Amino acid sequence: MKHVLRHLSKLATCLLALSLIALPVTASAQDDGVERLRQALANLDSLSAGFEQTVLDSEFTVDEVSSGTVEIKRPGRFRWDYTDPYEQLIVADGERMWIYEADLEQATVQSMDETLASSPAMLLTGSADLDEGFHLEDEGRQGRLYWVRLVPRVQDSEFESVRIGIGEQTIELMELRDNIGQTTRIEFHSIELNPPIDDGRFQFSPPEGTDVIER
Repeated sequence: MKHVLRHLSKLATCLLALSLIALPVTASAQDDGVERLRQALANLDSLSAGFEQTVLDSEFTVDEVSSGTVEIKRPGRFRWDYTDPYEQLIVADGERMWIYEADLEQATVQSMDETLASSPAMLLTGSADLDEGFHLEDEGRQGRLYWVRLVPRVQDSEFESVRIGIGEQTIELMELRDNIGQTTRIEFHSIELNPPIDDGRFQFSPPEGTDVIER
């Protein structure tokens, strides 16, 4: 059960973060955080970064810390690699999405169809509209970061809200609060904006002996 819960939590976090992380901000953007976020989405083509993810329970006690790397490339391709404390890979080529858990020798694959079309991850494709999916609330500048709060318009969303901290050049922090009071905090580092990324990075072939589940 613990494996199942951590799998679902990381998948939801991955899909959300991939749609919004490390979006480029130009000097001409207004000081308003919402405007910075809008311009960032318009300018995003590809990205690679490292990350550290901290999960806090409803009492704000640290429940889990993990780290890894992320790569994205429009349209609709992403690779989310957890490397510590255990391995997990979520990768999509624009048509199918794989979730591979090395310690379980298990891979799940599903089509990126209408089911995922309602996910924030689909903002990566350029076909989704930010305002259609979220209510946007500017929280002003706090220290060196501009903060924006996103509240999903969909009633049965898996998360309650997301706070995004934008620095002078890019998004640096994300805080996702789910419907059971758990908060996931993601800090990004070693960010490269719009780098060339080979399409092969978004392909996946299950290792021999892997149990493959199709949805």
